[in-house]
Amino acid sequence: MRARAVRHLPSTLDVFATHFPRFPVQPGVLLLDDMVEVARLAVGVDWMLTGADKVRYRRFARPGDEVDIEIETGTHRGRLAGVFPPTGRVLRLTELVLVRIDHSGRLVSLWQESDFYGALVQAGVLAPPGASKPRQARTALRNAVRAARSRIQPRTAGSL
Repeated sequence: MRARAVRHLPSTLDVFATHFPRFPVQPGVLLLDDMVEVARLAVGVDWMLTGADKVRYRRFARPGDEVDIEIETGTHRGRLAGVFPPTGRVLRLTELVLVRIDHSGRLVSLWQESDFYGALVQAGVLAPPGASKPRQARTALRNAVRAARSRIQPRTAGSL
């Protein structure tokens, strides 16, 4: 399932006059609300965000900016990062891509951040943060066995 929205932030928004008037920015809580709305579209179910811990924004959304929000859901059916065999689990990969385009349509800057560590933990490839040493060892052993089994599988022309 996939949903995408582009939010234009015109300089005429009332919030810019009151939220840091000398350095107008879109409040983070409103950006989070936009993300929740797009997630509702992607999931297709009416749900409510009950909490958002440790939310950090790396860039400001300023007047005249466009915020492009894209949510995609899926199941781990192919190799993760080209290496780890499929688990059949639903994984959440959080990714933020900020693109700044000038008025002539030229790309000025591109900034991307992805939480591949979190996806690897969800796939069971890495032990979760704070896991005990025995759990880390079990995870490493399980992945070594999975990797060995996946290498033994005969390859077909379609899997090359």
